Amino acid sequence: MKKLFAILLLISFSVQIWGYHLYYKIQQRQVKNEVRSRLRNQEGDENAARFVFNTSLGEDKALDWEEDHEFRYNGTLYDVIEKKSVDGKLYIRCISDERETTLVNSYKGMLKDDFGNDSHKMPSPLKKLFSALFENITIADPVVFPDNKTLSFSLYDSPLLTVSQEVITPPPQSAS
Repeated sequence: MKKLFAILLLISFSVQIWGYHLYYKIQQRQVKNEVRSRLRNQEGDENAARFVFNTSLGEDKALDWEEDHEFRYNGTLYDVIEKKSVDGKLYIRCISDERETTLVNSYKGMLKDDFGNDSHKMPSPLKKLFSALFENITIADPVVFPDNKTLSFSLYDSPLLTVSQEVITPPPQSAS
């Protein structure tokens, strides 16, 4: 029973930490499949964007290629319908992929929230868990400790080692 509980706890921590990565990959695959089917069905789409980049001036360096058929330009993802290079110019006919752009930006936002160094933001659940494990707990209950004594410990310390007590009698004096 303990082994089963440990396995379930490990699985729940794994889902908490890595679950949205898996969810992102599944969503990304679905969006890419939708776009591929849209590209197959709409070869002559009049809503397609057309770009011309002068490769001799290095204008094509502004394109961030994700794959051979997908690139990012000015923060937006585009899926390529047709690409050709003629006389030092790169001609691209493509469609804007707003759904994947939104998905990627939200994923990057989640990563930044979890692993970023912004101290003013709320910490991730994993950071909260580990900080709670090492936090000192102090109990000062007048019913439990009528002499205004306190019990202070952390989850990794023994409460018996950290009980604060007053010295009742002075230590013995050496006879000299």
